[in-house]
Amino acid sequence: MVQFILEHPIRSMPLDCASPTLGYDAFMNAFRIGLIALLLALSGCKGCSEEKAPELDPRFVLPGVEQPKATPEEESATVENVAPVKDPDSVAITVAPDTLRVYRANTVSLKVQGIPTNSPVDSITWSFEDGTADASGASITHTFEGGLSAQKVHLKVKMSSGKLLEATHTIPLDRLPTGTVEAPKENNKPPEPLSKATALRVVFVGMMRLDPSLKDLAAKVFELRPQVLVILGEHLPPKDDPNSGRQWQVLEDAFLKPAKRRGVHVLATPGGADFVGSRATKSRVFWRRHTPNLDLLPGSDYPENYSLRLNKVFITTVRSNVDSMKDEIKRVESTLSDLKVDEFGLVLSHLPPAPWTRDDLGHLPKAYRLYEGLIRRNVRMMATGHYGVTYLARYGALKVVSGGRLNVPCNTLPDGTCTPPSVVVLDVDNGKLARTFAVDLDTPMQVIPASEFPEKLPFYERWEP
Repeated sequence: MVQFILEHPIRSMPLDCASPTLGYDAFMNAFRIGLIALLLALSGCKGCSEEKAPELDPRFVLPGVEQPKATPEEESATVENVAPVKDPDSVAITVAPDTLRVYRANTVSLKVQGIPTNSPVDSITWSFEDGTADASGASITHTFEGGLSAQKVHLKVKMSSGKLLEATHTIPLDRLPTGTVEAPKENNKPPEPLSKATALRVVFVGMMRLDPSLKDLAAKVFELRPQVLVILGEHLPPKDDPNSGRQWQVLEDAFLKPAKRRGVHVLATPGGADFVGSRATKSRVFWRRHTPNLDLLPGSDYPENYSLRLNKVFITTVRSNVDSMKDEIKRVESTLSDLKVDEFGLVLSHLPPAPWTRDDLGHLPKAYRLYEGLIRRNVRMMATGHYGVTYLARYGALKVVSGGRLNVPCNTLPDGTCTPPSVVVLDVDNGKLARTFAVDLDTPMQVIPASEFPEKLPFYERWEP
């Protein structure tokens, strides 16, 4: 038996010329047919499958290889009855976390699911109903500000084929079911005051409206068992009757009378609306009538400027309604010259050294000059009101807190965070800072973790005591 080797660029195949069933012409015919079929497949020829493929020479059988047999389903299958693969006609949105927290800025991760793989993507566009700009990309993050309502997310995926796929997802606001109350977390309950004779608890209360709704919130403030209660202003009149003389009685019934019964000292730092027009006279008369039973230092003129000592805490005020801030700074620095090295220096101011919100609602002029004086004299903290937001901050080396709000609408921090009705608590022991924390006055009252406040504001950095 003689064998010839037919050399082919792809492979060498032995031909058995002694075989009566296979000859050279038959092989070459089969080779050409196979090569054409291969080239057509590689070229992606459209419509070629509709033409009848040439049949292989039945004599072409590779030696020693059993040819596979078609199944009945394959034999009966045609182009018409093979189920076509359908392109997905929709996409989906995945969201994490899947709910928005109340009164917070919420950052969520958004991803596309179900993008077809049979066509390139031209663009992926996300749009929102919160007034922010559109975003692009298969995976993004977005911050919804305020935490006041559910938010809708719209997605458009444009394919290079021209197909437009769309999806919409609503992220719900996380609310407690009606009629249920979440069990308080043990570690989030406001801590009790320090049980030491050398300790002092001070609670800072911010903006409020003098109407009957104030009474219940004031009762919660007293549950924190302050020894000193600082009302940082403003005390807004009732909306329905701004000239009512009853409003001062509301303030007295909500805070002054309960404080007297409990032995709590109430300090005021009125400002803003408290000193507008004829209201300024009424505010001064009211607070002078309720001057605290404490030894105010010489030069005090309650409630606009005063100084005192209590359990190694030295408290003084900065007036916000002055004609010359330069003179006021000199007065404050002169007062602070009495601050002892083992005392905790606390400055009260209706206005902050810089705005807490996007809109400048008022701040202390020449604040940096004042700041230098406070730092040189070892002041540990400044407490401010006016803005109706809660925040624990560092203003350079000075710790500054904003006392929040009670029964007035929220004012948002620059990132959109709407802090709930809340107060700030300061515990000092023997002239040293023991702890500072904010308390959400909702039911049940809970400490607001400092980490939930924005890390940075335009003029402040978050302080985590």
